[in-house]
Amino acid sequence: MTSPQARALCELNTRFYADQAADFSATRQSTWPGWQHLLEVLPERSQLSVLDLACGNLRFERLLAAARPETAFRFFAVDSCDALLQNDLQTSYQHLDLCAVLSESNANPARSSAGDTLPLAAALDAPACDLAVCFGFMHHLPLAEWRLALLKSLLAKTKAGGPVALSFWQFAKDPRILAKAAPLPADAGGGPGDYLLGWQGQAALRYCHSFADSEIDALAAAVSEQAELLARFSADGKTHNLNHYLIFRKR
Repeated sequence: MTSPQARALCELNTRFYADQAADFSATRQSTWPGWQHLLEVLPERSQLSVLDLACGNLRFERLLAAARPETAFRFFAVDSCDALLQNDLQTSYQHLDLCAVLSESNANPARSSAGDTLPLAAALDAPACDLAVCFGFMHHLPLAEWRLALLKSLLAKTKAGGPVALSFWQFAKDPRILAKAAPLPADAGGGPGDYLLGWQGQAALRYCHSFADSEIDALAAAVSEQAELLARFSADGKTHNLNHYLIFRKR
């Protein structure tokens, strides 16, 4: 897949969420079971800072606030679809198109040369946090190098010893979802795992990638010197295996 093809898919997703924000958010009110594992590695402190890339409607933040009422959280939330935001918490919100930043970095590799600050990390209006997460978004990144850049940026914005958690959608494991997904055509850059998914019987489409275990293996291996892998597991959905999680501790 070329960078222009990847950018076109990101633009498709931007239009999808702008048009379907209210309906989509209405179906995303409950917490994911997999998030409970992250509570087990949260530092026991009276104050914690949290960075959430692709925060959506802040349901992860609500889980943390409810699960740890004795903790004063400072949330730094980032997304490009402001219409999804339900900001009833004390949250510092940044409107930022993550795909656009990653695309620009990929188009200008000199900016990401060894020793330079990661462009995405530099674009984030947040300090190094005690915890950094990205849930329900990696499957919207069409290129492997963008996924790695996002993971490295999360690590760059995490304090030493802090946990970093990501989820990877593996919807191809569910025959019901797979039957509704159309493989992305080769002339649009489609390859293994690339699909277009509809929404509630409407014509609206979004690009989604269903991750193979080998792709997740490669990402974990690529940051092994920067982070210790604390946990790896599958959870969520009726089959309890639709999301695959990686939880790291920054070295």
